[in-house]
Amino acid sequence: MLLASLTSFENDTPEITFYLPCNSKKNSAGKTICPKCKRTDKVYPIEYGNEPVTTVRISKSGDTTYSHIYKGTYQESCVSQPAKYYCDRDKVKF
Repeated sequence: MLLASLTSFENDTPEITFYLPCNSKKNSAGKTICPKCKRTDKVYPIEYGNEPVTTVRISKSGDTTYSHIYKGTYQESCVSQPAKYYCDRDKVKF
């Protein structure tokens, strides 16, 4: 789970505040922004359940990949619900 992504500091001893889970921000179109890459196109809401769906994708070259993204949501099996969103570009939950 992504806690924070830091790129630069203003001085030698930075003050850091972590929000668990991090606060999600939305753009003017209402889409959730990834806190790491600052994009919205590969951010999916996480749906928790007992039996998550895993999809199989086969590329033209024959490579097989497995994905937890199904019908616009990221499928996760978990008792608690710590994260609300998943960024497929950065592979982080927030």
